[in-house]
Amino acid sequence: MKEFEKTEEYQLFCEERLQDPYPLFSRMRTEDPVHWSPQMKLWLITRYDDVFIALRDKRLSASRQAMYEQALPEEMKKQVAPLLEHLKNWLIFLDPPEHTHLRRLINTAFTPKMLEHLRPRVQQIAEANLAAIPAGEPFDLKRSFSLPLSATVICEMLGIPPQNRDAFQRANETLGRSAYVGGLSCVNTRLRPMTPCSS
Repeated sequence: MKEFEKTEEYQLFCEERLQDPYPLFSRMRTEDPVHWSPQMKLWLITRYDDVFIALRDKRLSASRQAMYEQALPEEMKKQVAPLLEHLKNWLIFLDPPEHTHLRRLINTAFTPKMLEHLRPRVQQIAEANLAAIPAGEPFDLKRSFSLPLSATVICEMLGIPPQNRDAFQRANETLGRSAYVGGLSCVNTRLRPMTPCSS
């Protein structure tokens, strides 16, 4: 066990509760740049050059289903099986040729012409989000601007009514955090049902 694994910061990081992980990452880069975390049951790679190599290594896969399953207690595995089945088909978790096929389909939908058509509405949403931020006070750019901007644009594209957007954003944040960070143990307690859309 590395010395940093005994620290409170490392424990909070493993529980996804560490507010500022960058000092810990710096220490890990020095002491154990390719680190196996028994608590999270995953490898943490903290040096740019190592990440660059790993992302291009054909022996490694983008799939995370096995990682998610092994981290779950037995009683939860059956409960979240439909969610795992859904997540395994996300673009970011697919390897070629499936990834390449879906990427090609997405590229045909998001053409420069279509994106240019969206520009005025995205600009309007961005300006409204900026206007809602109190002037002269510190704020979290991601939470106050970026997340609401992307969530509103996506909801409008999907036809999700305004009364369901907060629930959609909460669910999206929970799934995203679980999918990207590497664990589904939080999903059961953080997801709340969305209000059914009226037809």
